[in-house]
Amino acid sequence: IGQAYLLADDSDRARAAFAAMLDAYGEPTGIGHAYAVHGLGDVALRDSAFSDAQRHLGLAADLAREGADAVLEGRVLLSVAELHAALGQPEKRLSALEQAVACFDGCGAAYLEARALAALATAQADGAAARRVWARVEDLYAELAVPEEDRIYRRPSGPAC
Repeated sequence: IGQAYLLADDSDRARAAFAAMLDAYGEPTGIGHAYAVHGLGDVALRDSAFSDAQRHLGLAADLAREGADAVLEGRVLLSVAELHAALGQPEKRLSALEQAVACFDGCGAAYLEARALAALATAQADGAAARRVWARVEDLYAELAVPEEDRIYRRPSGPAC
């Protein structure tokens, strides 16, 4: 519910939903708590409360890793990459995106893998590296037989791409 509120740009309701989840999973252990603090980190990021975002996302990443939830860990790393972008830290953003791609590789969450790869390609300063990552996005779509018109992430056109 909190994620839906975030998509609707309703930070207050998202925060309330994640806080309710945190109440249900109050101990700072386990995957339920990780999902709750990840959501709170996304809300803090949306509200430009960067120190709160960093604290929540750090805990969420640790708990996801401890709970061996690669999909959640990758999602948290995508949020961490957004945080680094907001803070003007391109190298840290790139590192978080590379880690997210590694989490999603082969875990069955192809839509998240495509999202992470597209973000990584966009973040690449090296045009050749970006082209290689875009090729991986296209290969992933081809492996899954996603029709061209249904492909959300696309290589931008232009000479550097």
